[in-house]
Amino acid sequence: MSIINEFKSIFGATQFTDITESWKHLTCLFVPLLEPSVDTLHQLLLKLPDKWELRYNLFEENEITINTSDMEQLDGFIDKLDFQTIQDEFDHTISLKITKEPKPYVFFYSADKFYSLFSDEQLPLFLCYLSDTFAKQDSIVFECDESISEFCTQTLCLRNKGSELQPQGLSCEERNDKINATREHSHFFQTKEYALLPEDFFLNPQTDNVEIINSLNKLCTLFSMTSLCNHFDIKWPSFSAKLYGYKTISSTFSFLDMKIEVSEIYYKIYLWVYSKSGHISDKIGIARNLLSLHIQDKDFFTVTSEILTAIRTSFQIYLKDNITQYLSIKNNITNEVIEIVRKAMDLSAIFSSNFKNNFLGFVSFFVTVLILNTVSSGKISNIFTKDISLLTFGFLFISFLFLGYSLWEICSSKKQINVLYNNIKCRYDKLLESKDLEDVFNHDEEITLANRIICGNIRFVSIMWLLSILVFSLIVIYLMPACTFSFESLPSIIIQR
Repeated sequence: MSIINEFKSIFGATQFTDITESWKHLTCLFVPLLEPSVDTLHQLLLKLPDKWELRYNLFEENEITINTSDMEQLDGFIDKLDFQTIQDEFDHTISLKITKEPKPYVFFYSADKFYSLFSDEQLPLFLCYLSDTFAKQDSIVFECDESISEFCTQTLCLRNKGSELQPQGLSCEERNDKINATREHSHFFQTKEYALLPEDFFLNPQTDNVEIINSLNKLCTLFSMTSLCNHFDIKWPSFSAKLYGYKTISSTFSFLDMKIEVSEIYYKIYLWVYSKSGHISDKIGIARNLLSLHIQDKDFFTVTSEILTAIRTSFQIYLKDNITQYLSIKNNITNEVIEIVRKAMDLSAIFSSNFKNNFLGFVSFFVTVLILNTVSSGKISNIFTKDISLLTFGFLFISFLFLGYSLWEICSSKKQINVLYNNIKCRYDKLLESKDLEDVFNHDEEITLANRIICGNIRFVSIMWLLSILVFSLIVIYLMPACTFSFESLPSIIIQR
């Protein structure tokens, strides 16, 4: 027997007049016909898991009150009741007011009052209560004093008093992540008022209570749709949904119009779309396209279970097409990177070639001067006359200018190649994720190596070029007509000449 029925029995069940209840408080009104013993009433009050207050009114004039903290005054409260007057007059009541305290569970004294939370009048407030409570804790347990058909979802549970049934729960972080993901891809106008998920209402396992099954399945469908439709608006008692796919579906319906047969279908689509495998934006686009084709006459509840297979198959085809495109993009990037690195290496080769041509030109010039001098004089002497010496120094100066030009050209080309490389990388940044892009570009190792080789080649060739100019200059100075040559007399020779 429930606690309330025990109160009815000790005060006189036939005169029990009213009971009102919410998840926050409970008020019971009795017209007592029987005089309860102090011990019986004491034991009954001890069973109450919440704070209570007993209040006696007679003709709305005399009032006697006792509450949880006044248990020791229970004898006095009973003694003050004039049961002879109570039995003769009926304009009096004894009220039991229970104020529910915060606990790991919410205690209900009447199963009917719990079921009433799913009525059209109570449901909006009940959903707001659930949303506010889930912001503070990962699950909610309702415990009923009366025998009730238990049920459990991932986050909600209704159980009998003393039962150990417990929902698995979602942490606040997990809930926020899922809600943020759904709101990022769909526009639910009442997201602040109803921060709820389909997991909150999907029954597992099913209960025997048909009314609860219907209500929870409809709620599961409702919040699955808020996560799948492009736009969803709740204006009790009607809902508005818009879905943009191959076709645009717009519909308005009520809670009563919803069919429980599609609950599991929408729930499974929701789980698949918002699972961690694959990109949500890709999956929800395919789901919306297929839903728009399967919904008939703008009725969201005409979808059948075949749509699940169609969605998964379409996604597999989409992945295969994307893989082909992805590999093609990677090959294009690889070819472009190889081409850029080749151009960078060509710069180094061109600079080295310039030095070789310059060096061979001077060698040819010196050999030609030597041969002409030998042919004309019949002996090797006085090779570098004043005119030839001046001409040679002119060529050496032009070689120095050519070195400067070659350095400017290779540095300018090297800069252009690096700019081109970065532009290609930025171009593909929107097609590939950053990590994948770095892998394709091999973390810039090829271009870095090419730059290192170019810089090393520039240093080496430039040194060799300058040394060759210096060596040829010293040879000319040495072979210029002079009485005596030594490195100490070099400044005077240069001045003299």
